[in-house]
Amino acid sequence: MFASSRLRARFVVPGLFGLSLAVSGLVLPVAHAEDDDVIAAEDEDAPKDAAAIKIELKQESGKVLKYDGAVLDWGADGNVEFKADNHVHDVALRVDRGEGEGKTIQLTVGYTRDGKSIIEDHTVSSEIKKREVIRIEGGIAIAITVTPKPSKATPPPEETKPSEKPDETPDEPSEPPAPKKRKIEGGDSDDPLDGLR
Repeated sequence: MFASSRLRARFVVPGLFGLSLAVSGLVLPVAHAEDDDVIAAEDEDAPKDAAAIKIELKQESGKVLKYDGAVLDWGADGNVEFKADNHVHDVALRVDRGEGEGKTIQLTVGYTRDGKSIIEDHTVSSEIKKREVIRIEGGIAIAITVTPKPSKATPPPEETKPSEKPDETPDEPSEPPAPKKRKIEGGDSDDPLDGLR
C-alpha cells in the first residue's frame, strides 16, 4: 500500500507543477522589441576607444625627449605635461577622428616649455599610426603618433555551464586511507636511533 501511494505521489506532483507552468505561460503577456530599440541599446553598450599618443620632442641641442602613454578621448582637449632635461614641457593636444572608424584624423598641437609658448596651436591632417612631424625654426620639432586604444569595458557576466562530467566524489569512503608515515618501533633503550639499524 505504501509503495503504490509513493509511486502516485512521484507522478502527480511533477504533473501538477508542469501543468501550472504551461497555464502561466499562456496567460503572461509577450513583449516585442522594435528594430530602433535594439540599435539604440547597441550604441549605448558599445565600448568606445580612445587615442593613445606618443610624443617626441627634439630640442635645440639635438636631444630627443620621448613621452609614451598619454591617452585622450577622441575630440577632447588635453595636456601632457612632463619634466625632462631640467625643463617643464607641456604639450596641448586635441585629436579629432574623421567620419566613422576611418584612418584620417585632425591633430591640434601646441607646445610650451617652462611656461613660454614655443609652438602655437597648429592643426594638421594626419592618419592613425602615422608619425606626424611639426618643425619650427631653431631646430625644435615635435612628432606625434596616434593609435586607437580600445577602452576597457566590463565584460558581460558569463553564464555558468553545467559540468559534463558526473560528480566523481564518493559519498562514503569504502576503506580508511592508509597512513602516510610508518612508525619505527625501537627497543626499550634510551638510544634515540635504536630501531634504525
